[in-house]
Amino acid sequence: MKFSIIAFVGSLITSASALQNYQTADKQLNITSPLLHGTYVAGQILPLSYIPINSKVALNIYLKGGDNETAIALDADTSNDPTNNAPIKVDNATYYQHSINYVIPTTYSAGNYECIFENTASGSNTSIPISLLAYIPPSDASSVIATAAPTASAVTETSILIAQPSKA
Repeated sequence: MKFSIIAFVGSLITSASALQNYQTADKQLNITSPLLHGTYVAGQILPLSYIPINSKVALNIYLKGGDNETAIALDADTSNDPTNNAPIKVDNATYYQHSINYVIPTTYSAGNYECIFENTASGSNTSIPISLLAYIPPSDASSVIATAAPTASAVTETSILIAQPSKA
């Protein structure tokens, strides 16, 4: 009984942290991704999602860590365009969620990084700390396919006969 209660509380904490909604210091932007202290991998996607609360947001997004600093989006989209962004209704107000899928360069080393959301209109920066794992190149796919494929002599043809009941 104790174990099931502990497991339930643990799952609630995990699901609550997965539903992050981080508001910037100037209260002009809600950041839903990347996750605060999330772990990502070089060579894969870094998802960035944000919801402008005010139409006066002018947004630049950077990834910074170690010797690397990359501008992910300069003058990022903060429009209220329902054709390109997902509308979200909160208390009879409609906001628009924006998403960017940034491919982290494979040359980035493992370590601690920051996703910096800069609102140039208010002069406010918000940093989301993340961890980055080093790029691991995929194994040689051609050798895997070659060893998994059967040789011509091993291939046989099988016939299947389906018996049907006779009519009496």
